[in-house]
Amino acid sequence: MSKERYAGIWLELSGRIAEAWGEWVGDSDMADTGRRDQAVGRVAQDSALEREQAARQLKDFRHHHRNWLF
Repeated sequence: MSKERYAGIWLELSGRIAEAWGEWVGDSDMADTGRRDQAVGRVAQDSALEREQAARQLKDFRHHHRNWLF
């Protein structure tokens, strides 16, 4: 896993904590910020995963087609 994926996981987790804390103390702004952070964290995880898959596919392609010029 890449650093970007770990950062997305951390951002989603901290967003969940912020949302729960905001709801517990009655701070709707903090709860909204937590929800936003969760969404941003999920997007970061997905984009990092897509980049990892693309790199893996390119590596496999290059391995199977070694005679091509790259």
